[in-house]
Amino acid sequence: MLIPKDVFFREFGGYRERLTAKELIEIKEEYGISIAAIIYRARDLGLVSESFCTTFWIQYNQWGWKTMEPGELVVRETSHRFEQLLQRAAATEALSLSKCASLARKPLEEFRKEIEFIP
Repeated sequence: MLIPKDVFFREFGGYRERLTAKELIEIKEEYGISIAAIIYRARDLGLVSESFCTTFWIQYNQWGWKTMEPGELVVRETSHRFEQLLQRAAATEALSLSKCASLARKPLEEFRKEIEFIP
């Protein structure tokens, strides 16, 4: 699930019998998922009918979208989990600041500047 249900409902706007290519492209570019994934998610949430999907997939193939969808698939998401764990280790003193800096592949002074302890 790349888009949470409530966000998808807000973006999709409820049950639909018709869609435009432009709105699908905008959702694709905003959330970094394919148009095919958007349609599958809409079907799973009951926002489009099975007959809509059948017609859509026929058109999808005829337009050549199966091999080249329109719009840019921009990946904006990055993971910060490792940095978060290092911050926690430093705050709880599970690891020394020098060890955290080493794991972060940063000089100790640079890592110290990034740390802002809150009492």
